[in-house]
Amino acid sequence: MSHNTNDHHYSDFFLRHIPSDLYKKLTEDQKKRLYPKLYLAVLQIPPGIVIEEEWQLRCLLGDMDINAINKKDGRGANPAHYAAWSGNPDALDWVDSNCKGLLEEIDYFGRNICHYAAWSSNPDAMAWFNKNYKELLGENDFFQNCISHYAAWSGNPRAMDWVKSNYNELLERKDLFNRNIGHYAAWSSNPDALEWVKDNCPDLLNEVDDDGEKNIAHYAAFSASVESLEWVKRNYPALIKKKDTRFRSIAHYAAKSGKSAPLDWVKIQYPNLLNQTDKLGCNIAILALVSGVPEQFSYAMRLIDSPQQLILPIDGELVFNMLVEAMKTNFSLTEVTLPENASELLRKDVQDYCERNQSLAKICQEFKILLQGHFQNNNNPHLIKDILYHIFQFRTSSYEIDEPIVKKVFEDMYKKLKHENRYWMTQREITDLVKSRLGELQRPYTFFKSINKTDEAETNLLESFLNEVCFYKYNSKEQFQKAIEVFFEKHKDQLLPDSNSMRLFEKIIGKAAGIGLNVMGAINEHYVQVTPGG
Repeated sequence: MSHNTNDHHYSDFFLRHIPSDLYKKLTEDQKKRLYPKLYLAVLQIPPGIVIEEEWQLRCLLGDMDINAINKKDGRGANPAHYAAWSGNPDALDWVDSNCKGLLEEIDYFGRNICHYAAWSSNPDAMAWFNKNYKELLGENDFFQNCISHYAAWSGNPRAMDWVKSNYNELLERKDLFNRNIGHYAAWSSNPDALEWVKDNCPDLLNEVDDDGEKNIAHYAAFSASVESLEWVKRNYPALIKKKDTRFRSIAHYAAKSGKSAPLDWVKIQYPNLLNQTDKLGCNIAILALVSGVPEQFSYAMRLIDSPQQLILPIDGELVFNMLVEAMKTNFSLTEVTLPENASELLRKDVQDYCERNQSLAKICQEFKILLQGHFQNNNNPHLIKDILYHIFQFRTSSYEIDEPIVKKVFEDMYKKLKHENRYWMTQREITDLVKSRLGELQRPYTFFKSINKTDEAETNLLESFLNEVCFYKYNSKEQFQKAIEVFFEKHKDQLLPDSNSMRLFEKIIGKAAGIGLNVMGAINEHYVQVTPGG
């Protein structure tokens, strides 16, 4: 799993989960070594590890300190656990020489140092235990995880090879939730680990766990690995669309991962999953809240059909706190329905943000007109942009919005309306219009309204338009216009006189994209009668 220290999510992760004074002491090389271990431990292993003291980072890097031998982290792990987790046999030698008693301790979840060694992904660390503390290698933690699960979780096929060569009988072992090494390989975010399971224990990859009957596709989505999702789609396509017993799809788990990449993948490959809810009524935005990453919530809100509205069907301090935190930088939400047990303080905070966003929406609508004129007649772009920003700042001053937020809203709006990028906004608006019309057609039909052939034909047409035109990225406005024209020529015979689809293409899509779609001309041509010799 490779990570770029200049990547926004990468640096943001460290700033969120490591005290700033410790973060400043880390070199770029140390960050690269720490990230894959910490990402898994902090975000994906419940309950997540909390880095609070310098000894934790030093021992995880294999730099042992005699002054730390009596320390424990919030999960009960001591420096010996961290030495094993580092994967460094020299660090383990140091512990064996200086504080041997720590090697036989377990953390609060029953994990011994061999579990941490397998988790390190380094076969040399497991070999060290095989030589020095062999009796510990076959033990389970309190969740019935053994070293085979942790080796698979590390994502390193070499670690899995070591287990197979030395403790082959552990490969078939299940944990307390009936998860096997296939689930953990999918969770690791490394498709090479999945390939290893396919080559060595292929039957395990079709199994579901006892925690909602999740399959490897759900774990791959939660791992945030697009490569693992692609692997599952390519090798086990029947699993990719399946839902667990909570009615959650890969879209829910992609949102819960805290990263936008798997959501982007779902948006392109299976866009229909983005608006589906689970048994409790949770959509991807709610699962994004559970991820603990505010930016994930805002991104998920942009992907659903109603980014202005949110119904929160679940409660809990974590969810409530994350909602307030996320709304600080979410400018689309104007209506939020909270659970009955939400506190008055929470209701007031949410209502204040909704009112702020309503005001911002009105101001932004006014400024779109100004900015469009600015781009059409722009002799001094930088000066005029500065003037417009100061006017915008003045218009928002009565709402007591922090200046960084005002500037961000303005810059986002400016970028969207900039001449060379304006067609992207048009594409998004057209996509939203088509999705809205599809939503009307796809609402549950009752005794009083049954589906008819016209509705079915229009539904199929609009779904084709989304898949063939709207869900692609274009390098220019002209490419987008051409895609619409090609689709129109291909499907114009399906447009019936006076149909909603005809009006949608003629009066909205064509005009918004800046092209003439002569729907009536196409229809008249389609219905003209050809007489013999005529």
